[in-house]
Amino acid sequence: MSVPLTALGQLGWVVFLTGRPRRTEEVRDDAGVADDEPRCPADPRLGAVSTARWHSCALRSDAAIVCWGDNEDGQTDAPAGAYIAVAAGEVHACALRRDATIACWGNDEHGKTAEPAGTYIAVAAGLSRSCALRSDYTITCWGQPAIDLRGDTDL
Repeated sequence: MSVPLTALGQLGWVVFLTGRPRRTEEVRDDAGVADDEPRCPADPRLGAVSTARWHSCALRSDAAIVCWGDNEDGQTDAPAGAYIAVAAGEVHACALRRDATIACWGNDEHGKTAEPAGTYIAVAAGLSRSCALRSDYTITCWGQPAIDLRGDTDL
């Protein structure tokens, strides 16, 4: 998502890649970014992007991951490696490696970054848990237990 600003100080709302709404009157520089707002990397190799509340991650064409934004819990410290997908959660992130395994980093409260064993074809990250689609098309989740409509946990 690109948010060009034509007139600084104009009233209205802007949503940066971090998902954080800001009044345009708070914008301080000619790049359209508030002084305390993390800058998105200007990199023509960026492909898929995943955005959480305060940070974002993107997959580069060389299969590396780059993250930016709030790093209070290490959620922008993506591990080196070759990846095919990335998912930003509230204060953590997970990615699918080229060898079909999962890598997670950031805040590990409730086991959000406890990487499950096995091979996978997709990964998603949320507020307090992450889920992935296994190679056998079953789903596994880790982190804070979910509660379904029947009241069962650990879906």
